[in-house]
Amino acid sequence: MSALEPLFTRRTAPGVYRLVSRRGATGLCAEIEAHGWRCFIIDGDAVVDKPTFLHAVADALGFPPYFGQNWDALADALADMTWAQAAGYVLIYEHADRFATNEPVQWDMAREILVEACGYWATHGTPFYVLVRGAIAGDGIGVVENARS
Repeated sequence: MSALEPLFTRRTAPGVYRLVSRRGATGLCAEIEAHGWRCFIIDGDAVVDKPTFLHAVADALGFPPYFGQNWDALADALADMTWAQAAGYVLIYEHADRFATNEPVQWDMAREILVEACGYWATHGTPFYVLVRGAIAGDGIGVVENARS
């Protein structure tokens, strides 16, 4: 059984979770997409503040050109997703600690918007998960996978 099975069966409620795994994001996305869901990788390597976060998310998810590069626009885009329709969504956010450490207040806002997006899609019967790798300790994010292979 895959460590992601609790997402696919919804034994793990949609939400934002810490990803503790040695598996690469590309391999995880292949498994997710084989399940019929859309998977997006947010490369947080260069994300250090709100503008770079918004740009990285828009780029990873392929937001339409009219995306407004602000928190309200992010919330609206995450509640739309008509350009990337799927039975479910998973965002894998690599190196989240860089943004969280550099701009903790902005990271809290970003995390809140991501949590709200997960809740929005849950009320519409579509699973939406955000898996963060590298988030700072004590951020209140639970663990979704603990596969060491």
